[in-house]
Amino acid sequence: MSEEPNNTHGAGTSSTGTHPLDTRQAYAILDRIVTYGYDYLGISLRGHNYVLKTLTTEEEDAIRSRTFGAPNRAFSIAWMMAYCTLYLDGIDMAAIRDEDTLHMLYGHYCLVPASTVAELYGVAVKLTHRADLATTLYQGYLFSGVSRMKWITFKDSGGNWGVGKSHSVVGSPTMREVWSRGNHMLDVEETDSREWDRTTFMASAFNPKGVKDTITKMKSQRKMVADDREELIQYGSFGNRDVILGLLEEDEERWTAPLRTQQDIIEELERQMTGVKDRHDLFVEKYDREMAELAAARKAEEMARIMAVRRKRQEEQYMQFEGQREATDEELSRLGLLPNTSPRMANPVRKVIRAR
Repeated sequence: MSEEPNNTHGAGTSSTGTHPLDTRQAYAILDRIVTYGYDYLGISLRGHNYVLKTLTTEEEDAIRSRTFGAPNRAFSIAWMMAYCTLYLDGIDMAAIRDEDTLHMLYGHYCLVPASTVAELYGVAVKLTHRADLATTLYQGYLFSGVSRMKWITFKDSGGNWGVGKSHSVVGSPTMREVWSRGNHMLDVEETDSREWDRTTFMASAFNPKGVKDTITKMKSQRKMVADDREELIQYGSFGNRDVILGLLEEDEERWTAPLRTQQDIIEELERQMTGVKDRHDLFVEKYDREMAELAAARKAEEMARIMAVRRKRQEEQYMQFEGQREATDEELSRLGLLPNTSPRMANPVRKVIRAR
């Protein structure tokens, strides 16, 4: 269970405004968080081998409790590193996680050089930041093939990937619970889709034409959903897609604000379950509003084009009749069309011919 230390630098700030992590990196991190409840990183430094992990909410609370009123920052950092240490020189610290183990690790970080602690602390901070960035691309991960295959394995194994009980203690189940709920919803969607196909097949025997129209509409809707999910898988989130494609300004509105922490994910899920508008609802509202504005603009352009065509036709008709006048008696006489001037024809009708 180790990685190269230089992987921690993948969470740097991007000057182009795109996400600091690509989807491949983010999905690998999310895969570990779903499996273990934390992300981890291996590093060798000054004769010792460390495997550091991200902290859970419970561990952060415990650190705050231990370091309340600490005399200096070094005291707090030493306790933080004690909780962050998953392996030390090949020894599984999670398997023996108890008060004695934590005090032993705290003593270790008090004894090693301050420069070593500072470097390890920097790695731990970057590791946490990288995990937070990865959670912003959770939507894409949920729909990815990697996630769906993992879900099948999870169900087949009865919800056990062989992660020891000791490691479940140092991990957080929050992401796995959110991921499980999302996959349950996708399973229901697939089941409903199969039932719908079966129902329409049976109904087509009684009303082929009507069912055909319904099936066509459903296929169109499914394709739209599939296209949206392909984009999610490619970019990780719609917000990340829009930033990459330059569709959003730098000052993004709150509905596109990324989910940076596990608590953000929990709050977002609570909003979805209680019916309060979540980021997706606000996104759809804005999308519908923009589409309506675009449709109105297109209608106005079409009306302007029609009016322009009408004006042009009127001008052409005016030019066509502008050179016409009433024919004289002499002209009508030459053409053999001189009107009858008998008393019964008091108001003779003159023919109008085009001026030559």
